[in-house]
Amino acid sequence: MSNDIMTKRKTSKKSLMEDPVVAYRHFKVSRGGRHKRYDLRTGYGYFIPAVRKAESPVQISELVEGGLSYKQITGLIEYLDMTVPDIAKAASVSASTVSRWAADTSIGVPGSNQFFRIDEVIRKGIEVFGGLEELKVWLKSPNQALGNQTPSKLLLSQIGLELVDEALDALHYGNVM
Repeated sequence: MSNDIMTKRKTSKKSLMEDPVVAYRHFKVSRGGRHKRYDLRTGYGYFIPAVRKAESPVQISELVEGGLSYKQITGLIEYLDMTVPDIAKAASVSASTVSRWAADTSIGVPGSNQFFRIDEVIRKGIEVFGGLEELKVWLKSPNQALGNQTPSKLLLSQIGLELVDEALDALHYGNVM
């Protein structure tokens, strides 16, 4: 068995990010003269550049505890079509605070944690649905298993985010959600 790390460019027809680089770890298994290659995605998140570059949970912890900047989360905000009240709810701040944020403003630890977790759920959703657009359709559609709420609105609270994450896990393992 051999291991190597390389990067692939992840593209989507309507990606809001400029062609994010995604790292993969590859390994090959040989049995009876037959070879099979497995690709395992490494890294974290999808839209937040600093999170994508992180190589360990310790780095993620340092990023979140240091506070992500507003600029770091703009791709995620645009993808989810978030309004100022949506951003404020997710970041646990007031709408007037969000309206004063500049690109380099720290969104604080609670907001950084929530947006990191949202980014992780987006990444999982892309893997489940196969692309950004397919995931967006699901995120914007009322879901009976989630109390007829749209998953995108549930992502704004900690409990709602956990419910969406569990729904994606159920879909991944073959349950209908």
